[in-house]
Amino acid sequence: MADLDDVYTRFSPYIPKSLSQPVIQEFQRIIEEDATLFMAFHQIFEQIPDEPRYKKDPNGKVQANNYSEMLHDLNRMPTFAPEFGDKQGPGSELAPAPICGMLSWPMCTTAGMGVFTHPTVNARLRKILNWWAEFLSSGDSCYILTSENPRGWFTDIALAAIYHRWHAPVSGMIIKVLHISGTYYAISPTTGFHGEDCGELALDKSQAFLSSAATRMIILIEAENTSIGLMAFIAIGMAEISSCEETVKVGERVKKGDELGTFHYGGSSYCMIFRPATEIMFDERVTTGLDDGETKVLVNS
Repeated sequence: MADLDDVYTRFSPYIPKSLSQPVIQEFQRIIEEDATLFMAFHQIFEQIPDEPRYKKDPNGKVQANNYSEMLHDLNRMPTFAPEFGDKQGPGSELAPAPICGMLSWPMCTTAGMGVFTHPTVNARLRKILNWWAEFLSSGDSCYILTSENPRGWFTDIALAAIYHRWHAPVSGMIIKVLHISGTYYAISPTTGFHGEDCGELALDKSQAFLSSAATRMIILIEAENTSIGLMAFIAIGMAEISSCEETVKVGERVKKGDELGTFHYGGSSYCMIFRPATEIMFDERVTTGLDDGETKVLVNS
């Protein structure tokens, strides 16, 4: 383990000052009081390739160069609410994820795997996301709830693109509801700078990994159709879109299409698990998409 005094001597010029938000001050403390984490939070920025494309994050913002700048950016979060769209401007079909943008290059580093799967780090990230959610749920953030601004959340394109509620895939009874804490900004070890994809593609290419590692909600349903039987619906949190909330209770009966729950900030991902005996047939567009990597199927869930 690295000696804390030696680490501080090397990095003391970069230790952040004047953080006003208690939740960010707490995050600073857990970084600086653990020599291994302190070193790792420097490495996730040092290991970003020194190339022009990485001077800005995928959202088009100037990339934070160290954890001090990262914390100061996080400290400013309660002063703004993100507009709809990303760096591509009005008309984009993406919900803005400013923290994910800030961490896109760091999470693609070798050190990023250790940092963003660390239980203590994820516990603090959960507090930060909940803290920001309080601001987004307050009246102070309502200035973006408009249809007049082309990047408002009530524009036609925003309402069409961001559907964040989950619906029952089968009719049956709710057997169990489980909320599992997990990662927020970890990506698959097969992606990143040493793998095939990084940045904005890394989370998309990591969905199989995230289905077993990310924060998620599992809802078990005993289907009325006996050929289906017990199945599981899993809502998978990704980055800022990790607030998994169920709207059903154990023992409740649902019909196919009934609401099961919701993400609170845009849509994320989900998967379903069936018994080995259940015969599954996919729409040919799904199999085509798996083959060509381009064909998309709109499912509205």
